[in-house]
Amino acid sequence: SSGTRSVHLGIAGALAGRRRVGRHLVVSAVEHSSVLHSAAALAAANAEAVTAPVLSTATSVTEPPSAAALRADTALACLQSANHEVGTEQPVAEVAAACRAAGVPLLVDAAQSLAWCPVDAPWSLLTASAHK
Repeated sequence: SSGTRSVHLGIAGALAGRRRVGRHLVVSAVEHSSVLHSAAALAAANAEAVTAPVLSTATSVTEPPSAAALRADTALACLQSANHEVGTEQPVAEVAAACRAAGVPLLVDAAQSLAWCPVDAPWSLLTASAHK
């Protein structure tokens, strides 16, 4: 019904399915509020949410998550495909490769970009909204 709802369901479903792995979640600092609010709610419910740094322009992640961010108990990493305020594209392919190497699924929030361009990276989950 909305991009927010798809993000909430995607994160909750992925974490429920990977509960035996752990409750560690990695998000970027420039995610849509639906991702950030989900991370905060999960942190309040005994999960650990880590925020990946962004460039000084505050619109793009600096680099793929490091080995320190993606741990053995990381259940999910989240990244938007494009910033919803300024349109900056995120390095989805690089982040997806780092996540795949670490055995961590990547949820890509493509609500702002899927209507305009494909998201070709090897993501694990993709969220979007038909009305966009």
